[in-house]
Amino acid sequence: DANVNVYVLNLPEDKDRLQFMASRLSQLGIRFLRVPGIDMTVPGAYRQARRTGLVAPGFNFSLAETNAKLPVQSMGGIVGTVGCAAAHLRALAFAEAEGNATGKP
Repeated sequence: DANVNVYVLNLPEDKDRLQFMASRLSQLGIRFLRVPGIDMTVPGAYRQARRTGLVAPGFNFSLAETNAKLPVQSMGGIVGTVGCAAAHLRALAFAEAEGNATGKP
């Protein structure tokens, strides 16, 4: 971490995973920054993600949900996938800002 920033993307309620990652990275002598994940099951999370640009304005959630439930996809739903994608976009923006501030990629 002397040369690069290290990030852990983690849902706020997943404290066990964060503790595991913190412990393992600490054993390796690696400092990290936590980026909160996005839980789309939380009321208002989808609306906020759209408002902040983490979900594209043209994204059709209903259509994506319908397609995800098709037998060929066998996903069962799209809520987690949308939250994951939005959280990774937020992490990229956070990493860019942090990299610009620290001079480390």
